[in-house]
Amino acid sequence: MTRTKIIASLGPSVFEKKDILRAAKAGMDIARTNMSHSSHSWHSKVIERTRKAGEELGRKIPVLMDIQGPCVRTGEIPINGGFIRIKKGDSVVFTIKNNGSKSKIFVNYPEFIELVDKNSLIFLSDGAVQLRVVEKTNRDVICESLYDAKIKSRSTLSVSEKSFNLPALTEKDWKDIEFGVKKGVEYFGISFVKTGKEIVEIRNFLTQQGSKAKIIAKIETPEAIQNLENIIKVSDAVMIARGDLGVTLPLEHTPFHQYNIIKKCKDFRKFVVVATQMLHSMKNKPIPTRAEVNDVFTAVVTGSDAIMLSDETAEGKYPIETIQYARKIIKTAEKIPYKLSIHTRSSALSEAQKAFYLKEPAQKAQISEGL
Repeated sequence: MTRTKIIASLGPSVFEKKDILRAAKAGMDIARTNMSHSSHSWHSKVIERTRKAGEELGRKIPVLMDIQGPCVRTGEIPINGGFIRIKKGDSVVFTIKNNGSKSKIFVNYPEFIELVDKNSLIFLSDGAVQLRVVEKTNRDVICESLYDAKIKSRSTLSVSEKSFNLPALTEKDWKDIEFGVKKGVEYFGISFVKTGKEIVEIRNFLTQQGSKAKIIAKIETPEAIQNLENIIKVSDAVMIARGDLGVTLPLEHTPFHQYNIIKKCKDFRKFVVVATQMLHSMKNKPIPTRAEVNDVFTAVVTGSDAIMLSDETAEGKYPIETIQYARKIIKTAEKIPYKLSIHTRSSALSEAQKAFYLKEPAQKAQISEGL
């Protein structure tokens, strides 16, 4: 056993009970199911299989249901099986009208044109596609591709240092939370949190439903950084969602935000998770890069209570090997006699972990203090 936990995402690569068993034996402590993809029927199956796998192992495997949140996406691309390849310097046109076409990509945000400016940077799929605005009309935004890339249907879209005016949760999100309550999930990951009030609203809903599930606030917006302390106070845990955080704010600022968020969570004795691209190259390769090994190691020695694996396990070629490597790196980091930490991992860590795993959700006093 290690102090630092591994959250592994389930998906096509880890879906059958035998695969979930292998993942748990390899070191998965918490199973994540991502509500951005698939139906309730699919998620119901994978949760049931996780429960059965836990029974076979003689221990409970908690489930984290990651709620999609309000999300701006591109529409369907009606050619080439749902994607297009672009070269550096190519023109890419986005539209808010008529669901797009073969030459224009639809964006499901009516105020998109008003939001962007000339030279605004647009990111698709957590920055895998990067474009710069060169012109806009009353219905289209014309961009230039900064690199060779592949644009897929329904890609997530972000605009650097801009925020979308969207509700905290969509109708789908509330239905997904209700579904998660019925399935008895232990944790809800809440995406694109902006204020502590949003967490309190969800907490009240869970209480009304008779659920004691804990709430993990995902920090991935400029507003969340501004309201960080209030969000931490009213949440049971915090996840540093580096994907969106690294495109809504300058990428080079991400390490500082990670360091600062971990420190704040230690100050408030709250469980903290580092997520996104921890061992990303293992989606296609059996061995991580040196930089990825260093990333996981650094997360551990600076005080993270858990790391999360995403595509690496959900749809990667080497999901079990990824978990095994994560476990080896964590064990090595935890053997280091000194800590590079901003705070000690001793009393603050043990209290945070006890609260996360054993105690009730954040108390009312903490909630009122955070508003």
